[in-house]
Amino acid sequence: MSAAWNSSGEWFESIAMRSPILLHVLILLSQVVHAQDLQKIDSLKLLLKDADHPANVLNQISEAYMRVAPEKTLEYAEIALQEATREENENELAVAFKNQALAYQSLGEYERSLGRIDSAETIFDQLEDGENSLKCQEIKATTYMLQGNYNEALSLLNSVTDMAEENGLKSIYLTSLIQIGRIHRARGNSAEALDNFQKSLDLATEINNEYLRGHAYHFIGLTYQDQQMFELAIDNYLNALYIFENEHVITQIPYLLISLGLALQETMNFNEALGYFRNALPYYTKLKDRWGLVEIYRYLGTTYFQMNSLDSARVYFAKSLELSREINHKTGECIASNKLAEVYIYLQQYDEALEYLQRALELNDEIENKYVLVNILYNTGVCYSFSGNLEEGLEILQQGLNLADSMNLRYEQMILNKEISGVYSRLQNYGKALEHYQYYADLDDSVYQEKAQRNMVEMEQKFQAEKKNKEISQLRLDNTEKELTIRKQKSVRNLFVSFFIFALVTGVLIYRSYQRKKKADSEKEILLKEIHHRVKNNLQIISSLLNIQTEYVTDLKVAGAVQESQSRVKAMALIHQLLYQEKNFTKIDFAEYLNELASTLATIYQKPGTDIIVAIHVSDTFFDIETSIPLGLIITELVSNAFKYAFNGSAGGRIDLELKPLSGNKHLLVVSDNGVGLPPATDIYSPKTLGLKLVNILTNQLDGTFSYEYQKGARFMIEFAESI
Repeated sequence: MSAAWNSSGEWFESIAMRSPILLHVLILLSQVVHAQDLQKIDSLKLLLKDADHPANVLNQISEAYMRVAPEKTLEYAEIALQEATREENENELAVAFKNQALAYQSLGEYERSLGRIDSAETIFDQLEDGENSLKCQEIKATTYMLQGNYNEALSLLNSVTDMAEENGLKSIYLTSLIQIGRIHRARGNSAEALDNFQKSLDLATEINNEYLRGHAYHFIGLTYQDQQMFELAIDNYLNALYIFENEHVITQIPYLLISLGLALQETMNFNEALGYFRNALPYYTKLKDRWGLVEIYRYLGTTYFQMNSLDSARVYFAKSLELSREINHKTGECIASNKLAEVYIYLQQYDEALEYLQRALELNDEIENKYVLVNILYNTGVCYSFSGNLEEGLEILQQGLNLADSMNLRYEQMILNKEISGVYSRLQNYGKALEHYQYYADLDDSVYQEKAQRNMVEMEQKFQAEKKNKEISQLRLDNTEKELTIRKQKSVRNLFVSFFIFALVTGVLIYRSYQRKKKADSEKEILLKEIHHRVKNNLQIISSLLNIQTEYVTDLKVAGAVQESQSRVKAMALIHQLLYQEKNFTKIDFAEYLNELASTLATIYQKPGTDIIVAIHVSDTFFDIETSIPLGLIITELVSNAFKYAFNGSAGGRIDLELKPLSGNKHLLVVSDNGVGLPPATDIYSPKTLGLKLVNILTNQLDGTFSYEYQKGARFMIEFAESI
């Protein structure tokens, strides 16, 4: 994408507006592509009828099916094995084993894939076919990587690249570079990953391998997406999409749609993400790719889980699990079981969660995926600690941390250290709690510093692109001037040239001034981000200290007061967190803030077995920090009170938050529910409770008015003026 967008919101809005047309074209294209692939396969089947040595043709058919139907690859590779055995053709026998290995790898059957590729490599070694033997090692290393055995995979891939480079085997060298990049990306080493992917892209261009060029672009996009450089990611996704369309690689198109969906998911554009995931479904359905459907169902479940739509999340995770079992997709079943456990942990149904986690562990013993195992151990440790088995939970969390350390998985290291710190606090081992919290804080800081660096890199890349566009525009302008000067008299030309030189000098001076200002603004932005980051961290530490304190409070009233203080601190911390993530450090997207705040409060106050919905009605509204903090605290008080008192033991209820502009710089905030309302004798202006006292104080701080009425539930109205 070459256009410069004012904000990520504008960019995503544009994508969403264009996507129905784009997706319609892609679906029509897939029908053409699929037909072309089948036409090639039909031609090969005609050759098969008259083939004296059918094993070779069968292997070609098997390879042709690889991109559209891996299960068909297995079917024809099995027949090729039988024919090659009958023909006593060792080479075709090895090729058939290799095709089976690739098909099993594609379908997530990693142990079977390793068995087949070992057989193929043994035969190629006997035939002294060094190139194919090396290719088998590359396939084996890729399977290790997909299992999460990164160290073993990286060691083998380094050996393969050395031998491929030494023998001039560029195609094998290229695929190995891509796989090494994937390992670096999985470990969070983005710079090394991009370096490998860029080298592979250059080499693929050099040897004219369009299929691997497409993959290189896709992985470059994924790495940029990891770094939250979404515009750069989409540039590369579109390049990959164009290549795969031209090369008729229909199997890769839905993966690119998934990547788009994941980008939207990560930026909290959940409804748009759901649209992309759903639009990938026709591809998998048409291809009869049930393994792809397993993935799509899981992504849909994850998005609904992030939206706090637990019933929908559970439905899609269950679909993914059921289909995985039906097709014997053990990796899919393992991950889906782990995801369902997360839902039950959130619902505080720990026995059900442990059943799914136990099954996930059993499956992972077979598939041996270390990355998935880290996540299973984390969820299992959390489940035990939440259900009161602190020692057992701590032991399992420590196992997960040891594995994450060995794989250098920094995000997993961060969340595991934070969870372990909390368990040690509950065990009153404050030395260990502080030690692991410091590890967590250090990792959090390193992630933040990387984000700041990534932002600088993205700004520099955008600046270079902008500079290049200016140079092109300047070149065109120069050419136009030359044409004009030919037509004009010498005196007019001299006058024009003098004026142009004056304009150029002025432009250079202005540009230099702009660059100095840009540098100063950049330094100021980094400083402001650091300030907001530090304030957020300090508030989180205060929140953690309050959380520790609740462990030693036996008086329920005191415990409730501490919990309320903790929710107020979290409301303020959330503002600073959003501010340091924004490009504009003076204004906060209040709609986004309300969604985050409502989710946080629901997590704190929603009781097990209840289904209280928080509905938010806010258009695009931006406030500065002077308005956001008191307004956020007011909402925290009113929403937390609604959760605690409005529904009087009911299993369900509804809380509505509405914010709308009035004339001038005034706004109206309405917080309402369908509960029992305030007691009749309550005087909201001289309240006895701390919560309503705070609401009055904060309303005055906003130069506003506070009122209440009963309309089938409590209805609080705060009219206030935005600070100028």
